[in-house]
Amino acid sequence: MKVDVTKSEEVHSMITNVGRQFGRLDVAVNNAGGVRSTCWAENIKVEDFDFTLRLDLLSVFNCAQEEAYVMIPQRRGKIINTASVSGSTVNSGAAYSAAKAGVIMLTKVLAAEWGRYDINVNCMSPGRTVTPGTSWVSFPSEVKQTWDERIPLGRLAQVNDLVGSLVFLASEASDYVTGLDLTVDGGSTLGTFEPEALPHFRDKPRWLGYFQQSGKGGAV
Repeated sequence: MKVDVTKSEEVHSMITNVGRQFGRLDVAVNNAGGVRSTCWAENIKVEDFDFTLRLDLLSVFNCAQEEAYVMIPQRRGKIINTASVSGSTVNSGAAYSAAKAGVIMLTKVLAAEWGRYDINVNCMSPGRTVTPGTSWVSFPSEVKQTWDERIPLGRLAQVNDLVGSLVFLASEASDYVTGLDLTVDGGSTLGTFEPEALPHFRDKPRWLGYFQQSGKGGAV
């Protein structure tokens, strides 16, 4: 079913059709998104900024609201919104980052408001993920290699890397989880790690001395 999720009337029609066909709505994943312009903030056109907010933030609200209209009478449901690490760290343009930050906070507000209906509302924040639609797929290989080196798990995400988190948020395993922003980024937002500096520290870690004195060994 082709739907413009930035238009509430089309979203209403979509969810109404789902309700008629299946009789209920148990899990909804709001994943539509994108960006029209990636440039410095002083160069962003207002219409491009507005387009990005409508696509990445307003669409999530439109869908979540209509989904709730079905789930509230059921007193049950799982709503999962796709946010991004760009909503909590600076690694993208102003419009996209602002929209994704909005998705994270919208998720928390809806979780607080709709918990009384036993509706779980969570979001997932992927790191850079290799998909056909991402503009940076065509970037020079040395740029992407630098990104890989900054990620503790050593690589960019593939779509399959996100599946497990979605299954968790959609399943009974997350029945007592709501308002969560689940980061799936291979550790890219943990901060700067500089292993090359470790050999130059003057003080030996206390745990190293413990293992040496006790004879317990252990990996160092």
